[in-house]
Amino acid sequence: MAGKSRVLITGASGLLGRAIMNQFSNSGKWEVLGLAHSRATGALKQVDLLDFDETKRIVEEFKPHVLIHSAAERRPDVVENDEETCMKMNVGVTKTLAKAITELNRDLEISEHFMLYISTDYVFDGTSPPYKPLDEANPLNKYGKSKLAGEQVMQLCANDGGILRIPVLYGNVEYLKESAITVLFDALKQTDKPAKMDDYQIRYPTHVDDVAAVCRFIADKRINDFTITGIWHWSGTEAMTKYSMVCQIAEMFGLPHSHLTPNPNPPSGTPRPHNTALECSSLELMMQDGGASMHTPFKQGIKQSLQPFV
Repeated sequence: MAGKSRVLITGASGLLGRAIMNQFSNSGKWEVLGLAHSRATGALKQVDLLDFDETKRIVEEFKPHVLIHSAAERRPDVVENDEETCMKMNVGVTKTLAKAITELNRDLEISEHFMLYISTDYVFDGTSPPYKPLDEANPLNKYGKSKLAGEQVMQLCANDGGILRIPVLYGNVEYLKESAITVLFDALKQTDKPAKMDDYQIRYPTHVDDVAAVCRFIADKRINDFTITGIWHWSGTEAMTKYSMVCQIAEMFGLPHSHLTPNPNPPSGTPRPHNTALECSSLELMMQDGGASMHTPFKQGIKQSLQPFV
């Protein structure tokens, strides 16, 4: 393909979106357009993705060879309380983008334009891990249901695209609450506020830089092989509860954590799956040739992420 390939990234101001932007921008091989809404700064283009006509127009004009759809409402408690807006974002926007990409491919002999939809481990109920990409989905909460519905419209409207499921993320956050993992540091520092910490739900904290590298791997491969399509999983390899994470963070920075006690019971409120371990071997096998390791050890990744807040 002559000249630089074009990549369009939604949610480009978010924790994952920023990492994906950096990954592609620093490669020197891609022309990158990042879309953001409330936090659109610098080179990012300000767009309200819920304006479906405007969103479609941008895809038609930029004609991305790869579109990475990372924008989503991903806070389960928010989704439970505002299902309508969430379905618009997680399903309606996905449908609009998928249809726009398919339209670009309509008169081409081969599908030059490819969409990668970022989904979640929460499409599974957590009762029989580890989950392979083609295992049956059975989400427990509205967030998981909305992301699964996004997968379904993606497969309906752009069936030669890709779906990448990932678990809970952390990385270089702009503020502690930006990640469900870095926010634990707040509870750790508030030694005058005793709190119970979830020691039931098993998570696999995953660094956004690893996911961004995987996205670029898939994109680079797709540019040279138009048959690349499917559902893939990527995840950190360390099984941890929030309580075990907070203990590791406390030890790392020499902070007391006796004010935090483990809670072995399922969390109240929005239902959450017990263990949604993702089986990643199909993608790991694809990547073997590159020889790159994309599993940042938790201790290394979290230390770097929290350092600015110490």
